[in-house]
Amino acid sequence: MPTTRFVTGPVRFKSAWPYKAIAALASRVTAPRTLIETNFGIATEIRALVPSDKHYLLYGRPDHIEHERGTLDLARTFARHSRAFVDVGANEGLFVFSVASEIGLSQGARIHAFEPDIDLYNRLKLNLSRNMIGAKLNQIAVCDRIGRQTFHRNLNNDLSGSLAKYFTESHETIAVGIDTTTLSNYLVANDLTDVCLKIDVEGAGSLAWAGTEGARDRISWLLIEIIGPEVAENLPRRILEETGWSAYYIRDYELVPSIAGEFDYRAPFYNWLFCPADRNQLTKLLTGSKFRVLEPASSKEAR
Repeated sequence: MPTTRFVTGPVRFKSAWPYKAIAALASRVTAPRTLIETNFGIATEIRALVPSDKHYLLYGRPDHIEHERGTLDLARTFARHSRAFVDVGANEGLFVFSVASEIGLSQGARIHAFEPDIDLYNRLKLNLSRNMIGAKLNQIAVCDRIGRQTFHRNLNNDLSGSLAKYFTESHETIAVGIDTTTLSNYLVANDLTDVCLKIDVEGAGSLAWAGTEGARDRISWLLIEIIGPEVAENLPRRILEETGWSAYYIRDYELVPSIAGEFDYRAPFYNWLFCPADRNQLTKLLTGSKFRVLEPASSKEAR
């Protein structure tokens, strides 16, 4: 394939317009799904195997992924100021590799990750080993109890496997049994404190959050995807009521304060930040970055 030479090239050459052109060209090429070596556009020295149809990971950089780039930058920033980074729903490891590159690949032991999908887990385990990143990777699901649950493995789009049934009607899925744990149990068992926690579990966020009870004082920063099921369950409001933390809807590089779980959804942004730090502390930490912490609006009903 003529585009593969760009995949492991210097990160500085992976600018936005070549990425779009190369991805468009690759999408028109009919070829079997294979694994291609990439550096994710994170660091030239990274070498990871990724499926050939995941163009956003092969030909671009994280800052080209509009719906994730702000959250990725926050994860990198907060990980520098935390003792541990925990990624629940690691998928191909974009957040894991981004954080490892930020804090130093040799500091990978500070990273803990969960990925229930067996194919994703095996590939991420291999890629971490190839790059000598000593992160602790778990092939287990996070929810509100320790035991065993049904995981809906998504056969159409492996970005959307979940304990929730949110995608089962619109995607081809297969139900598989999976061991589960709670974040409270995991954080205590591994003596993790001052944690930057990222949760992206495709509609099962309320279950993951419920499982933090008893260990929320160990979390300094929570980055969480909130989609249909979590909105219906008023998860933003619940987190605020149960913690007294500050909340921000992540709208690219704008952090929009939410007083009582209210927000004005803007496509394609689904991620939130919750933290014990108040607005002044957050603004100070992010001074000099791309982020703007907006003034809080008057409270209105959560939506």
